[in-house]
Amino acid sequence: MMRVSQFLQQDTFNIEPYSQQPSTEELYVLHNYQLSVVPGASCHNTAIVSLHVPKLTTLTFHIVDLHQTQSPLIKSIQSSITVNPENEGYDYWHSIPPVGVVEVHSMMFDHVRPLTLPERKDILWISNTLWSRYFQMIVVNDLDMLLLEPILKERPPHYGTLMHEGARYHRFCTSY
Repeated sequence: MMRVSQFLQQDTFNIEPYSQQPSTEELYVLHNYQLSVVPGASCHNTAIVSLHVPKLTTLTFHIVDLHQTQSPLIKSIQSSITVNPENEGYDYWHSIPPVGVVEVHSMMFDHVRPLTLPERKDILWISNTLWSRYFQMIVVNDLDMLLLEPILKERPPHYGTLMHEGARYHRFCTSY
């Protein structure tokens, strides 16, 4: 797990197939994607990621290191954690990880042509695999969560919702 500043220094990114029997679409995306990671507004603590798949689309999103930017979103996340083991929404990890807590926002597809649902799922799964490999907790606002719905058959592990400045966010841990 790493900070966004470390993520920006990576030369290569390992993205593994997520299916045991990858489909033709998944193999095409895995073998042909191009990943671009550049610094965002705050050079060391934000990144703009573009996942380009020739002949299909480019998915662009922003990543913000919430600890390093001292985001007030951290307090809202902490308030959303259920620490009582008797409560149905009990969070087994009890606290926010000190490293690898990122907000993913401003997700946008730029299609070459309309995507089929399997193609869209494959591209989103690759993004999810990337986040899960390099970061520990992902926070996504309601609008961006709508783009992720096709790949969420059920809520991710350690999933929770929270309110921050009048907007609803979704959080999930990728590991602990």
